Amino acid sequence: MQRSHRPSCAKYPGGTWQILEPLILSPSDAIQRPRRANLTTAKPGNADDFEYIPHFVFNSEHLWRVRTPDRAAAEPHFQDYVSEREFWKGFNPKFAISVHESIYNEALDQLSQEDLDIVKQRSLWADVNTLGYDPRDHFDFAYIDEGWAGVQRRLSTGEITDFAYAVHAIADFYAHTLYADIALQTDGTLPLYDPNTGITTDQLIYDFSKFPKLPDCKLSIAQAEELWRGKLISGQWWRWYTSFPNDLEKKKEFATRFCLPDHDFVAVDSPTPKDDHLYDKDKYKTQYALRRNAAVQHIRKAYEQWQGAN
Repeated sequence: MQRSHRPSCAKYPGGTWQILEPLILSPSDAIQRPRRANLTTAKPGNADDFEYIPHFVFNSEHLWRVRTPDRAAAEPHFQDYVSEREFWKGFNPKFAISVHESIYNEALDQLSQEDLDIVKQRSLWADVNTLGYDPRDHFDFAYIDEGWAGVQRRLSTGEITDFAYAVHAIADFYAHTLYADIALQTDGTLPLYDPNTGITTDQLIYDFSKFPKLPDCKLSIAQAEELWRGKLISGQWWRWYTSFPNDLEKKKEFATRFCLPDHDFVAVDSPTPKDDHLYDKDKYKTQYALRRNAAVQHIRKAYEQWQGAN
């Protein structure tokens, strides 16, 4: 073990401990990774390089402070400890917690409470475990076909944990991609996406001048538009604490994935938009309703497929 990290943990009923935050390191402590413009020299983080040492541990009834030699662990008040964590000021997993859960409650009413709890726990973990982040699991960076391949693989195992990650990805497909914008019908309906047929390419023409500047893209706006012409896209989710699977970073085409708008600018993953977003408030409200409803309907179909694998 070469590095230390101090996550917060919670205890679930039954005695299971769960880390509640992803790998969070300050820029001075983190394994330094160059900006994406220098992909050839990037050093992916490795799980073996880290040791988890909690500062605080809590459940629904108690809060404990763990005494370690680290200076930050000496902070006597939990609220002061949290307020100093710069990461949390920009991290608001609303879709991971409230929207995802409301979708599961509506779509998976045939699941037992125990299995539904597992789905919700795994769904939350899929969003907060940034050390294990794989854009294919969230349909980020325009990994559309790869994302659906992962969904189908997980639905085929019959395992509840795989099912949890599959339905999380399905919800993310509708939230993160521009499918609902492109496939919206004249009567205001949104057909469910069919991974076997995709979407007609003549509809997929993008105006990249609407997107904020792409600092890690080496292409011009016109070149980026041509690169993604005919392809369904989503936003890129690059943050300083993000790690990527080695098999993605080793591919030369990975650099082109940064010629996409930022995730937060195009994603519809909470009831209200962020200040800077592709849609105005009215269009965002319409898109949110369409995407959420499609996610519910698609997850119901996925449940039937998963049941057939059992």
